[in-house]
Amino acid sequence: MVQPDPWVVHKFGGSSVADADCFRKVAAILEAAPAGRLAVVLSACRGVTDALLRLVALAERHDERVSAEIVQLRERHVAIANELLTPAAAQRYRATFESDCRDLQEVLRSLQLPRSLEHPRGSSRDVSDLVSGYGEVWSTRLFQRFFAERARRPGPVAWLDARRVVVVEWGPLGPGVQWPESRANLEAQVPAVFHGTLVITGFVAVDRRGVPTTLGRNGSDFSASIFGALLGATEILIWTDVDGVLSADPRRVPDATVIDSLSYNEAMELAYFGAKVIHPQTIAPAVKDCIPIWIRNTFAPEKTGTLICAEPASALPVKGITSIERVALVNLEGTGMIGVPGTAHRLFGALREEAISVILISQGSSEHSICCAIPQEQAERAAAVVTRAFERELEEGQIQSVDVDADHAILAVVGDGMAGTPGIAAKVFTALGDSGVNVRAIAQGASERNISAVVEGRSAMRALRAVHAGLYLSPHTLSIGVIGPGTVGRVLLDQLAAQHEHLRRQFRLDLRVRGIIGGSRMLLAYYQRLQSARRSGASHYLYEATVGAGLPIVQTLRDLVQTGDDIIGIEGIFSGTLAYLFNLYDGRRGFAEIVRDARARGFTEPDPRDDLSGQDVARKLIILGREMGLPLELSDVKIESLVPAELAGDTIEQFMAHLPHHDAAMAQRLAAAHARGKVLRYTGKLTAAGEATVGLQELDARHPFANIALTDNVVRFATRRYRDNPLIVQGPGAGPEVTAGGVFADLLRLAAYLGARL
Repeated sequence: MVQPDPWVVHKFGGSSVADADCFRKVAAILEAAPAGRLAVVLSACRGVTDALLRLVALAERHDERVSAEIVQLRERHVAIANELLTPAAAQRYRATFESDCRDLQEVLRSLQLPRSLEHPRGSSRDVSDLVSGYGEVWSTRLFQRFFAERARRPGPVAWLDARRVVVVEWGPLGPGVQWPESRANLEAQVPAVFHGTLVITGFVAVDRRGVPTTLGRNGSDFSASIFGALLGATEILIWTDVDGVLSADPRRVPDATVIDSLSYNEAMELAYFGAKVIHPQTIAPAVKDCIPIWIRNTFAPEKTGTLICAEPASALPVKGITSIERVALVNLEGTGMIGVPGTAHRLFGALREEAISVILISQGSSEHSICCAIPQEQAERAAAVVTRAFERELEEGQIQSVDVDADHAILAVVGDGMAGTPGIAAKVFTALGDSGVNVRAIAQGASERNISAVVEGRSAMRALRAVHAGLYLSPHTLSIGVIGPGTVGRVLLDQLAAQHEHLRRQFRLDLRVRGIIGGSRMLLAYYQRLQSARRSGASHYLYEATVGAGLPIVQTLRDLVQTGDDIIGIEGIFSGTLAYLFNLYDGRRGFAEIVRDARARGFTEPDPRDDLSGQDVARKLIILGREMGLPLELSDVKIESLVPAELAGDTIEQFMAHLPHHDAAMAQRLAAAHARGKVLRYTGKLTAAGEATVGLQELDARHPFANIALTDNVVRFATRRYRDNPLIVQGPGAGPEVTAGGVFADLLRLAAYLGARL
C-alpha cells in the first residue's frame, strides 16, 4: 500500500489575509510549496475579530449601531469576494454570507433580552465566543473558493470547520485540548486517503457540550499546532508580517535582528515574557510530537525566517531580550519571617484566592523578605489581600511592611546557551549599570535559560537597548555630538560617514552623530573638577587629539605614569604650524610670506596669531603636565610670543598686512643662529619640578628636532626607564585629516571601554 504524502500545516494571520492582494500572496506561497498535502489554517481578516467583539458590546448596550456595523463587515468581505472570485462563485459566497448575517443578528438580539429571561444561546460568554468566531468562517470560505478556482495545485481543495473537530475544556491554564475526541472527529471529517489542500478555520473550537468556543486571543496559532499534531504533520509554518522571531521588539530596539533558530523552551520563555510573534500555547502540541515550527513573513517569503525545534543549530548563547510592562512589585518584609516555614505559602495562597497572577518571584537567602511581581492593574487588590493575610503579624511587629510599588517592568534575557556559560549575567547587569538603570529585583531559574530583572517602567526601553547591545545582539551604539564643525570637524564627520558601514558590519559598532553645534563661545571646565566628575560618574574623558593631532602622545604619557615610570622631563615641537614655518624659513623668503602661505594651505588657525602667540603650545604643555600630576595653570608657563606687541590689537587683515614690516627682526635672529651653526625651532619644555617654558630656541643642526618633516610634531620623554635613550614620538602634527583621525581613534577607544569588540 502506497503511503500518502505527509501533511504540512501553514497558518496565516490576520495581516496576511487583510485584503484581496494579501489573499493572492497567500495563494502564491502555497502554490510554490513542495508537493504534498497542505493544511491551511487562517485567521479572520485583519480587524474583523475586534469588530465582531465590538458588535457584542454594542448589542449588550442596546446600541442601534449594530446593524450599520454588520453592513460594514458584509461590504468588506463581499468586495474581496468580487475581486477574487468568478461572478458565480462570488454570488454563492454572498448568499452564504447573507445567511450568516441573519443568524448573527438573531444571536445579538438574544443579548438584548431582559436579564430575567434565559438566553436561548446560553451564557453571554457563549454568545461572545460564537460571534467572534464568524471572522475565521468568512475568511476560510472565501479563500477555499478562491484557491480552488485557481487550480494551480494538484488535488481537491476542501473546507473544514474546526468546530467539527477540535474539542476543548477551559480550565485555569486556558483551553485544554481533548485529544481522543478531537482525533475521532478528524477521522470522521477527513478521509485518510485525502490528498489535496484542507482550508481550516483557526481560533474556533467546541466544548464537550458541543457549544462553540474559542482558543483565546491569537488562538489561530494554537489551532495550527493542534492540527499539526492531529494530522501528524512534518512541520508547521506560521506566516505573519515580520521576518521571524526577533531578538527584541523592533519598535523599541530598532536594531533587533531575526533569530535563526530557537528551542521549544526558548520560544515559550520569549512568548511568556511578551514576544508578540508566537502565542505561548502554540508550542505545546508541537513539543509533544517534536514538530518543527517555522515563523515566516507573508510579505517577504524569500526570507528564511526562524525555526523552532527540539535541537536548534544556532550557536548564540542568548536568543532574545523581551519585557513585560505595567508590573507592580509586592514586597513582604520582616524579621519574624526568618526561619518560619509557611510564610511563602500564605503569601501566594492569599494572592491565589484573589486570582492574582504572580509573574516573578525573588527571595533572598536570609528569608527576611519575599518579593513578587504582579500585573499592575491588580496592585490595589494585592495590597489589601496581603495586608489582611498578615494582619496579626503586622500588628505584633513580626512583619514590618507590606509594600506595593507600581510602574515597573520585567526585563527577561532568554537563551539555552547561557547554561554553563560564565559572564552572561555580568554583561547583563554591567549594561544596565552603565546605562543608569536601577534593578529592583532579580530572578533566575536553575536551568539558567532565563535571567529576569525588574526595573522602573520609565527605564524599560533604555534597559532593553542597553542589554541588547551589551550582549552583541545589535550593534553597540555610540552617540556623538560634534561641537565646532570647522576645518577639523568637517573632516571628522566625513571620516565617520566613510567608516560607518564598515564598523557596523565588521565590529557591530554603530557610530551615530546626534548633533552638530557651532558657536563663538566656549566654556572651559576646571581640569581637576572635570576629572573628579569623570571618576565619580564612571565616565570617560578622552582628548588624545589635543596634543599632537593623531599622534599617541597623551596615551603614551598616561601609560608611562600608570605603569610606575618617573617622568624627568618632556620637550618637543608641539605645533605643526610652527614646525612648518621654521622648517621652511631659511631667509630666502620673508617670514610674513611663509605665514601667509601656511594660512592659505590651512596649516594655521584662521587668525595666525593663535599659533604665533605660543598660547597653543603652552596649553599642550599644561595638558601633559596635568597628566604627570602637576597642578599647572597657564600663568605658570613662560611664553615667548612671536606676535609683535603693536600688532596684537589689529584685525586679521590688518595683522597680515603689517606683519612684513617685522621681517627684518626675524631675519636678524635667523642669521645669528646660522652663524653659530644652528637652526631655529619653536619648542616647549617641561620638567618634573613643574618648570614650563615655550619659545624660539636655537638647536644644533644635528639635533633630532632640527631634522623633521614639514608639519611634524616631535616629543621626547626623558624618564627613569628612558633616561639615556629618551622615548621619542614623531609624526604629522597638523592638518584636518590627522587631527580628525585622532578624535576618531578616541571614539573607537571609548567604544572599546564600553564593551564594543574591536
